[in-house]
Amino acid sequence: MSIREEKISGMDASASEIIPVMGWLVCTKGPMRGQDFRLSGGFNRMGSRVSDDIIIPGDEAEIGSVVCDGRFGVTYLVVDGNTPVLLNGRRAEEVTVLHSEDVISVYDMEYRLILFCPDQYQWENEDE
Repeated sequence: MSIREEKISGMDASASEIIPVMGWLVCTKGPMRGQDFRLSGGFNRMGSRVSDDIIIPGDEAEIGSVVCDGRFGVTYLVVDGNTPVLLNGRRAEEVTVLHSEDVISVYDMEYRLILFCPDQYQWENEDE
């Protein structure tokens, strides 16, 4: 059984079990090309460990996080460690605001950001 199947089979139908999607990071270049990574609210950790939310093959190191702050409608890139991380071709700062279509590059891989919240939708508004 895949991780996705395990999550679905173990899900309760109650709304309290649902973790709203905030966006996706899609690998567009490198060995993970075509793989998407679902972003949820809070910290989405990037690294090479199996426990990381966004897999970056390579050294056993924490790269950083994509942080989705649904309350304020802002998404950040938080860079940790010594691994060079580029944002749209330039060296990323420790904390940088992200926008849809931004490209995060680590090693020889590129990941494109597609934001769903708050660009297209906000989960707090139940009337929509």
